[in-house]
Amino acid sequence: MVRFEMCLYTDEELSQLQDEVEENVNVEKVIIEDYDFPENWGKWEKVRDQFEISQFLLFKKDNPDDPKLPLIFFVNIFETAFVIQENYPLFRKYIGEDFDSLEMVFELQRDSSKFWDVVFEKSELVGLLYGFGLKNSFGFNWKYRENKVNIQDFVNSLHFKFSNKIKNYGSATIDTVSLPVFAEFEEDSSMVYRYEGERKKIKTIYKNQNFVDCTLSRLIDSNKCQ
Repeated sequence: MVRFEMCLYTDEELSQLQDEVEENVNVEKVIIEDYDFPENWGKWEKVRDQFEISQFLLFKKDNPDDPKLPLIFFVNIFETAFVIQENYPLFRKYIGEDFDSLEMVFELQRDSSKFWDVVFEKSELVGLLYGFGLKNSFGFNWKYRENKVNIQDFVNSLHFKFSNKIKNYGSATIDTVSLPVFAEFEEDSSMVYRYEGERKKIKTIYKNQNFVDCTLSRLIDSNKCQ
């Protein structure tokens, strides 16, 4: 599962927001040249009904925290349902009732969902769904959990490194595909190696291919364009 914000702020509004940030606060930011995602998303919405996509969900939802930062979801239905099913006791603990793992994936598209309202409040569940792994997800949760009474020494002993650095990539191309940025608690870097392997595969798939045509083909059939 991938979830990210689509920025609808104007350049002037972004400049004003940046000026409002305190000067002594070190804020990391990513600068992308020629940001035309909102325009391209509008084009996609006009033609999306022409494509029979059955293995993935790709949709936009309102952001309750900021109407100018709507949320874009891209979901591998099978993999997301499998992660939920594989960790069913953990998800059920927080949801408080039984549920169907596959049906919950499709419920993500609804405007309101008890299941997803709960899930997105739990960093360990979100980490699992984003593919960061069980150890990294819980390591992050334990490191920054509230009510650290009696475990403060242990929490202080937890150390991690980030899987990747935030960079200013300029123009977005297939050559600038970055690894997800997450707190890595695994000493063997197994999740990072997995993502590096997937990035290599992505670059191979798109080599000498038209990006749009190849992407549309794979949305319809993930075995195409290889």
